Amino acid sequence: MLIEKRFPVQVGRLVFLLSLISFLALSRLPAAADWVDDVKDELYLQEARVLKGTAFLDDPVSGGTIQVYDRNGFLLHCIDSATGEDGSFSLTLPLPESFTLVITKGEMAGRSFKHELIRYVHLFDPTQKYKVNAITTLLGAYLADHPDIPYREAKDAVRAFLSIPETIDLDEIIYSSEWYCYYFSHYAFMKEADAMQGMEPFIKQLLKELEAGRTRCFYDPDSIGSSFFKDFMAALMKGAASKFGGEGTGWILGLLNMGGDDVDSRLQDMEKDLQGILSTLENILTTLKNLAHDLAMDTNEVEIYIEGQSAQDAVTLIKTHYAPEDPNSRGDTNTLKWYANCTSADSNPTVRAQIETFVENVNGAWDVESQVQKIHDAIIPDIGNTDGLLDLWTKNFLLQGPIGSDQLMSYYQTLEQYFAVLLFYQFKGANIVVEALNYQSGAGSPVNGFAQGDVTPAYSYLTGTFQPMIQEETDRFLQCVLKLLFSNSGLYWERRFLPDSAQGILARATFFIVQTLGQDHYALRTGAIGTRPLVNDVFCMGSGEYGVVADASADVELSERPYDSWGKDLKTLTYGDVYTYKYFDLYPYWKDPGTYEVWWSTDSGSPYYLGIAEVKKYTEGYVQDDTKGTISYGYFMAPFRVGGKEAMMAPSIFVRNQYTVNQSGNVISGYSDGMDPVGNLFLTLSAHNRYNDEGSNISQKLEWYHPFTFTGSQATTAYLNSAGSATGSAYWFGDNHSGNECSIKVTIGLWDVTHNKDVQSCSHGVSASNGDTKNLNVALNDQISFTLQPGVSYYVYANVTGSGTANYCEGVTYRTGYSYTNTLYLVHLSLTFVNTEYWNPSAIPFLANHKKLPLPLFPRGLWKRLKHAAE
Repeated sequence: MLIEKRFPVQVGRLVFLLSLISFLALSRLPAAADWVDDVKDELYLQEARVLKGTAFLDDPVSGGTIQVYDRNGFLLHCIDSATGEDGSFSLTLPLPESFTLVITKGEMAGRSFKHELIRYVHLFDPTQKYKVNAITTLLGAYLADHPDIPYREAKDAVRAFLSIPETIDLDEIIYSSEWYCYYFSHYAFMKEADAMQGMEPFIKQLLKELEAGRTRCFYDPDSIGSSFFKDFMAALMKGAASKFGGEGTGWILGLLNMGGDDVDSRLQDMEKDLQGILSTLENILTTLKNLAHDLAMDTNEVEIYIEGQSAQDAVTLIKTHYAPEDPNSRGDTNTLKWYANCTSADSNPTVRAQIETFVENVNGAWDVESQVQKIHDAIIPDIGNTDGLLDLWTKNFLLQGPIGSDQLMSYYQTLEQYFAVLLFYQFKGANIVVEALNYQSGAGSPVNGFAQGDVTPAYSYLTGTFQPMIQEETDRFLQCVLKLLFSNSGLYWERRFLPDSAQGILARATFFIVQTLGQDHYALRTGAIGTRPLVNDVFCMGSGEYGVVADASADVELSERPYDSWGKDLKTLTYGDVYTYKYFDLYPYWKDPGTYEVWWSTDSGSPYYLGIAEVKKYTEGYVQDDTKGTISYGYFMAPFRVGGKEAMMAPSIFVRNQYTVNQSGNVISGYSDGMDPVGNLFLTLSAHNRYNDEGSNISQKLEWYHPFTFTGSQATTAYLNSAGSATGSAYWFGDNHSGNECSIKVTIGLWDVTHNKDVQSCSHGVSASNGDTKNLNVALNDQISFTLQPGVSYYVYANVTGSGTANYCEGVTYRTGYSYTNTLYLVHLSLTFVNTEYWNPSAIPFLANHKKLPLPLFPRGLWKRLKHAAE
């Protein structure tokens, strides 16, 4: 056990603590702060609060026992079988301000859980979910050994020990995917823990290393950063273009013609490079399998996808002739690696004959160049609309319904890893082809019509065949990334259109592509992403005085994710399912780290400010490092979505439909309407009777609307979303109880103009009872659904109504009358639709059983504004 266990606190301790707190504070004893914490803990313990979280190492911990200790080590609670199958727990307990969780027993991956997990909960927040894993265990043990160190300093010490950059907060790593995190691998951690017979001895060992000033690194920077691609391409190009001894020979085969000590050292370097590539490949395969396990994929099926269904033979052949399975083996004369181990002493007639045979087989029996092409054809089939391997991976493994934004990066990483493996085999095959072409060229034999000269056949193959092939594949990779993002986009609220992780995913994917293609224009890059009509309006993007140099676009058609597409006049609603991503390179490339303002413009040239982009220093492994980074890179993505507030609340098209008033007798009434400077709509009515000894009545209605015609080809379920507040009051009084009334109501809905009927609406209102005031105070957060029919004209409406009646009777001794006010403040009104034949809203929990959207969907600060307006 890594923290001391004690008996529960004694009854009466709280009274004793309260009696001492003032004395300690006044005497300024060093222990005063500790006593204050104890008193606060005791006060918090007076009320039960909900504690939620998950227990996870390299698998969930189910059926675990949870113990809760206060910050002095006293055991407060012990709950058996507290964690579910997925490691989650939810407990309602009296809890102090800060405390420690210890999780033991239970099972992990079907085996008895014999480790111990710890989480020190600092300033408990019942709205948060607390993960308990390897990192929290190390941090909790460190805090137990150093109770006087502030919590933030302890986190920094553990972060530095785990080789996590200063720019990354430890909480980001704790709350990332346990299965896959760039800076910490639970898989790697547990392999070492198991080797030391458990977590406790391993944690103790790590604490000793931390105290000694050492560091640890539980991740492989090459396993996902794909930095090797840039280096590998450079190596191939160098081998193709080099001219040892005046001949266009390659690294390995060409060196055999030179001899000397320098050759031996150069060959040793080549062997080391090849070994590094092989090692990285194994890491990727291991990581990919782990991620596949996280997504509950069948491991055998993953192996099939890794090797490529139609490319399996090609992959096997390239693996066979590139290097042996054993990374420590030289292989044989049928592998390229065998020649990487040659020295000048091997430059003899026997070896030359072997080389000739090897090269002949590369171009003949094995036809390695066609094997490289087969992998490409498996990624991008040349048969109608057949899905390629990346498409299959995306469709079968990634697009299984909407997921949380925090999971999306992990899903993306599986796609990146899978693509990286396929690319590796292709690069290996290209390496073999380049060496064979260089050998033939060096021997003076024209190859494929190319004669010996400045442009070698190998160089022509790389630039004319291989690089365009890889470019096409990275384009398809980007298409799959976009499908993943758009399939997890939110079509109901334009401010939350894209997942929070979309910017990070596209930044990473773009970095990956740049490396894969061996490009050097990292610097500041920008992109516009969204539904096609609006994105097409983005003519250019820029920073400072510079705009776009070149823009490329990728269209993604998702029939299962249609969206609402408004016409130019915003009065015609049509069906759209093509999403667009435009990406721009700015010139000159912004290579200096810092912040830059980003703007976009339409073809009319009017600039629109978007926000601030940051250029930072990165390593080739996509690690942000201001000190060691050699690459300046920044990425800014602007989302554009058709529909939502900009369509429905635009002052030019959401206008007053009617104001009507019917009254008799003496009534004082009024109304006001309009949009405030930020585009929010207000509608207000008021009325009261003038004399209490006369009968009178009034009914008012103030309505704004947005007319349109649905021109889709099929009936479609649509959603009307509204947010704002409804406030007011209704009052009537009198003792005749005859015909007296007062009521107010706000209504938002859809009217069918073609058939002259109300389709559906949502209302809030009150009616006054005798002598009482009824208040209307509602924060609106509503969604109603209905079916739009092709060719039918509709209008969306929002209205406020009010009415009052007072009948005067002879002989009544009390006053008679009414009074009301009614205000609708509307900050959001959007009409969107999704084709439910393909995509079922019930797949998202918050849409399954509720008409109201969850509060977190509001933009930051909006809920407080609504609440304040309602009050």
